[in-house]
Amino acid sequence: MPEPATLFPRPITLPDGEVLTIRLLQPTDAATLYNYLSGLSEQSKSYFGPHPFDEATVQLICDTLDPTHTLRLIASRQTGDVVAYMLLLLGVLPDDLARLQAVKYPIQLDKAGTVAPSVADAYQSRKLGSLMLEHLLETCRSLGKSQVVLWGGVQKRNQKAVNFYTKFGFMPVGSFWRGDIDNYDMVLTLDNLPLR
Repeated sequence: MPEPATLFPRPITLPDGEVLTIRLLQPTDAATLYNYLSGLSEQSKSYFGPHPFDEATVQLICDTLDPTHTLRLIASRQTGDVVAYMLLLLGVLPDDLARLQAVKYPIQLDKAGTVAPSVADAYQSRKLGSLMLEHLLETCRSLGKSQVVLWGGVQKRNQKAVNFYTKFGFMPVGSFWRGDIDNYDMVLTLDNLPLR
C-alpha cells in the first residue's frame, strides 16, 4: 500500500481547460486556507462543517498535520489560490460510527474512510467537485479503503449535494437531527463500483 504523500500532487483539468493542482495541505498553507474558508458564502459554510473556520483553528490544523490519520487536500490555481478543500479521515468519526452502528450498518473499521469535500462558490457547477471526489475515491482505494462515509452526513435540505453524492454511488443508510437540521448518513461501498 503506498504512503499517502506519494499519491500527490496531481494535476486536474476542468472542462473549460483550466489546470489545477491537487496536493496535500502543507504547514505553510495556513493563510491561504484561511482565505479560502473566509471566502465561502454563508450558505456554503453552513453545509461544510468539519471544523471551525477561524484563523486560530486553521493555524492549529496546519501546525499539526498528520497524513497517517487525515489527508487534507487542496486544489489550487497556478496563482496558489485554493479553490477546493477536502478531507479524508482514515477511519470513522465516533459520532458517525455510533449512528451507523445504531442502524446496524455493517461498517468495517479497518476498511473505512470518511470524507468532507468543499468547493469555492465560483468553482461550483464547473465539475471541480466531481474531479476532486474521483481523485479522493481513487486515493481511498489505493489506501485499502472500501467503505466511504460522509463526514457528519449531509443536510437533507441540500438537495444538490444529496444528488451529487448519489450520482457517485453513496446511499443513505440512516437519518438524524443536528439541532433543527435533518441530515442523512450516506455511505459508498467502493467494491461495488468499477474503476474509472
